Amino acid sequence: CLSSSQYWLMLKVFRVSGNSMSPTFDSGDFVFVRRTFSLKAGDLVVVNHPSVGTVVKRIKSICKDYLFLVGDNKRLNSSICDVPLPISLARGRVFAVYRFPLSVRLCGTSAV
Repeated sequence: CLSSSQYWLMLKVFRVSGNSMSPTFDSGDFVFVRRTFSLKAGDLVVVNHPSVGTVVKRIKSICKDYLFLVGDNKRLNSSICDVPLPISLARGRVFAVYRFPLSVRLCGTSAV
């Protein structure tokens, strides 16, 4: 789950809560998201899920206009993973993460 979005031009910042994306993201990390229309498998995305709210996950695959997501924490299973979600629910791709006290990492695509 994510909370507290801030808008600045095309940039959004979300605070991570929970550990479904550990070790990539920890609870309390801030992820920086940029709106994009070209998503691909392996991308880290923020999605506005209709019943769960705003979440960050990795794209497992894209089939037509639907995303299939997966969490990075192999010990946890998420109810939204492997369920087709309309690509229109994607709010953007994560391009950086800030971890207190002063750690910034750029995020790229990695294979699923």
